[in-house]
Amino acid sequence: MSKLTKTDPIDYFDLLIRPFNALLEDLKKSKVEIIPDSLNDTQLMIIFRIDREFGSSQSQLANQLGITKQSIGVSINLLIKKKLVIKIKDPTDGRASLIRLTEKAWQLIDQSRKHLRITLDRWKNKLGSKNYKKLDILLVELNQLIKQENITN
Repeated sequence: MSKLTKTDPIDYFDLLIRPFNALLEDLKKSKVEIIPDSLNDTQLMIIFRIDREFGSSQSQLANQLGITKQSIGVSINLLIKKKLVIKIKDPTDGRASLIRLTEKAWQLIDQSRKHLRITLDRWKNKLGSKNYKKLDILLVELNQLIKQENITN
């Protein structure tokens, strides 16, 4: 078995996913009880990924999260029962539906942002302002490149 090097893609996967997982865990462990115990990670990510202005289709959410439409459908039905999302007819396509956030979900997002800001400030203090700024710039650039690739593919 060969030893992984610093540039092995598996290492990069871990480097990119670990901060995300840490943010999610921090959020779920928050003392303010932002996230109800009844929400699982998939349901939480659905709430965070729904387009704030127009809403999102189930297909869009499935593609963004990399899970099946069936799994998204089950999670959305549970979120509807929890009064965190609603399903409306798509005004541009009467056959399709859009998933939109409820006021309850907006409150959850607002509280989550406040808590995540505390976590990010803690990381900024540990990394130092200069390094944190570099990280911020690189992550924004990487995301722009990825979005551009998705548009052209």
